[in-house]
Parts: sequence; C-alpha cells; structure tokens
Amino acid sequence: MLTADHARAIANQWRPRFADEASFDQSWLRFFDMVGDPTAEKLHNWLAKDQAKDEIKHAGIVHEPTLPTRQTDAWQNAIQAAVDARPAPRNDCWKCGKFEDEPAGETCSNPHWHLPNVNSPALHAPDGWKHVA
Repeated sequence: MLTADHARAIANQWRPRFADEASFDQSWLRFFDMVGDPTAEKLHNWLAKDQAKDEIKHAGIVHEPTLPTRQTDAWQNAIQAAVDARPAPRNDCWKCGKFEDEPAGETCSNPHWHLPNVNSPALHAPDGWKHVA
C-alpha cells in the first residue's frame, strides 16, 4: 500500500520530468482513478510510461513567436502611401463597355453617362429655363 509521504516523494521526483504541470497532474489523477491497489512500483511504472509519451508528444510542438500588435509610425505611413497610390477604379458603361472617362461611341444608347461626346450637338436648356450668365 502507498503512503501519503511516499506518494509525495514520488510526485516530487517525477513532476520536473514532465513537459508541463498539467501533463503530470493528468497522469497522476488518471493513475489513482484507474488503479485499484496503488503501490509505489505501479506508480513508478505508470509515470515512466506517461512521461515517455509526454516527451514524444511535446517534442513536435513548436511555439510560434507572437506578432507585434503595434506598428511603427513609419510602417503606418508606408501602408497609407501605398493605399493612396492606388489608381481610382474606372467604371465601364453597361451598354457599350467603354469607360466613363472615354467619349461615348456612335452606337452607345447611353451617351449621357460618358464624357461629352464631341460628335453630338451641344445640349440646350428646354424652353422656359433661364441661363445664369
């Protein structure tokens, strides 16, 4: 039978060998839940097996570095300059497919959406409208 002092000595011996405290605690609690007649020899064998599994399991875990949460002002300015340097989007006419900053073609049925078409007559105000000159 295992005494409390003997169990404490075994725990102090095996705890530093595990990758972390939680792994040791899990193994320790599982041992006492699963084994009906705990002895020092059974506890040593159990912890040896679990420690070997724990070592293999934690050997492949790579802890990635954390990314900085705040960037420098120079970095922020460079990002803003890149955003500002992007060209403005050009919209195309849904009728003829030419861009809005190009003159409308002769066949476009939506010429008012484009730049003023040099081939079309100048627009005049309807009768009754007054021009401010």
